[in-house]
Amino acid sequence: MKTFKESLNQVKDKGEYDQEGGMAKGQLKTMLDAAKELHDMFGDDDNLPEWVQGKITKATDYIDSARDYMKSQTSQKEEVVAELSTDKMKQYFYKSAADAANASRDSSRYDGDPDAASRQDKRNRGLQRALKSLKRREK
Repeated sequence: MKTFKESLNQVKDKGEYDQEGGMAKGQLKTMLDAAKELHDMFGDDDNLPEWVQGKITKATDYIDSARDYMKSQTSQKEEVVAELSTDKMKQYFYKSAADAANASRDSSRYDGDPDAASRQDKRNRGLQRALKSLKRREK
């Protein structure tokens, strides 16, 4: 079974995924119109045929299940993005720390480069921001 990350990276077949969102939105609009019209037809004390009650119950269950699924997919994507962002920050953190260590060991490499100190200052500030952000995420 594929992990969610593998599924995100999978190239989708263009023929299989083609404007389903637009189709679904059209169907949902029709559903909203029909539901509103039915809602306005019924009184609180009306007696409805069992088959009508069954259709409304089934439609409610189906649409609720589809909504729950789509919400779970969205939250999984957000978790993956957050995880990837954290990994990227860790990489930046370690690279910046290594650069700072190398700079203090070999200060002669900046001789003749007037912008070197400015670049190192930027790296150090980025390092501090990355460290603060990582600490917040780990709480």
